[in-house]
Amino acid sequence: QTGTIGWIGSLDIPVINRFRDGYLAGAAYADPEVEVHTAYVGDDSDTVKAGEQAKILVSQGADVIFQTANLAGLGVIQACSDAGIKCIGVDEWQGDIDECVFWSSLTDINGAVFDSFTAYKEGNFVPGRTNYGIETQSAIFDDRDYEKLPDDVNAELDELLASVKEGSLVLEELLP
Repeated sequence: QTGTIGWIGSLDIPVINRFRDGYLAGAAYADPEVEVHTAYVGDDSDTVKAGEQAKILVSQGADVIFQTANLAGLGVIQACSDAGIKCIGVDEWQGDIDECVFWSSLTDINGAVFDSFTAYKEGNFVPGRTNYGIETQSAIFDDRDYEKLPDDVNAELDELLASVKEGSLVLEELLP
């Protein structure tokens, strides 16, 4: 609504920055004029500091904040709730923490562990980085969030997902 959104990560490390980069790319794809403010907590369990970071982003006009701050993210959710703005959760469905969490970006840890173990057991394990996401059919959002969206938004999301799966939309090309 304001044209300003925010992102808060726990630490300035590659795994957390991938969430930031994806958020930035998605925001730019949806609206090239959107302003995105970002911040790091510097700790993955300091809920107070995370909440204070969220308050700063709210004071800068953010009306949605995506938190990838591990346990500290609970402070972001609380600050978003207090400010009356929307929040995006991470790793698991967080919609039951507070109603301000309208979406959660899931991480398919179980799928990654299962695939790695199976590959190892079959003698096919290759060390290195494997991405689990749309392309690998991993769950990236919870059906409870999807079902809350208006039909036109669901249709647009379905179209975007299909474009990624078929290869006509390459997410890495959207990264800043």
